[in-house]
Amino acid sequence: MSDEESKMRGFSDALLHLKKLGYAPETVIDVGVAWGTPPLYETFSDAFFHLVEPLSKFDGAIGGILKTYKGRAYKAAAGEHAGPLTIRVRPTALGYAGASLSHAVAAQGEGAGQGENGEVEYYTFEVKRLDDIIDAETLTRPCLLKVDAQGFDLSVVRSGPKVLAACDIVIMETGVFPFASSLDEAERNTLANITGYMSQHGFCVYDIVSPLYRPYDAALSQVDLIFARADSALFKYKGW
Repeated sequence: MSDEESKMRGFSDALLHLKKLGYAPETVIDVGVAWGTPPLYETFSDAFFHLVEPLSKFDGAIGGILKTYKGRAYKAAAGEHAGPLTIRVRPTALGYAGASLSHAVAAQGEGAGQGENGEVEYYTFEVKRLDDIIDAETLTRPCLLKVDAQGFDLSVVRSGPKVLAACDIVIMETGVFPFASSLDEAERNTLANITGYMSQHGFCVYDIVSPLYRPYDAALSQVDLIFARADSALFKYKGW
């Protein structure tokens, strides 16, 4: 096997690979939009996009996406434990991109506010179950779900069993091993937990993409897992 053949695909290449094989979703759900997921929109540009993002910081970017592509935005965070939540975010590009429900703090009031010396910002928003954000009965298949929730991806998927049942492809950001977290071991966003849960719901890993190595020791720490239904045509061929 050549080096090229043995490399993990990047996110864009993985989507183009699916498209080349004939996969063309009518619906795409993007949970944790931030500034957007351009490869997803560009590759499947004819789809209808459901964009789920709680931070008002990204309102402008999401508005720009919806000027180019068909879709709808939802101002909420998806998760198992519904209710209002305030998180603390460092006002840097990395801080915004890494904003997570694990950064919850005591309520600081509605909306976004700046902390002392401008070092942090506080955002208050609603956490809702994914099934309460998106009506699964309105989803047209084929349907793709992408989740990037900074360590809460499994919680997002668990909060949307009806949405999951309507999906053919699911892409989830996944930790290779447990990081320090307020979640207990059974809820942590690890390979074992995520693949186990998805297997119970009829999905198999189809691809592993976008490896991320931690700076401390260059250990593989994070990947994007692409799941397809076990009965998908993608698994029809059983040979090598």
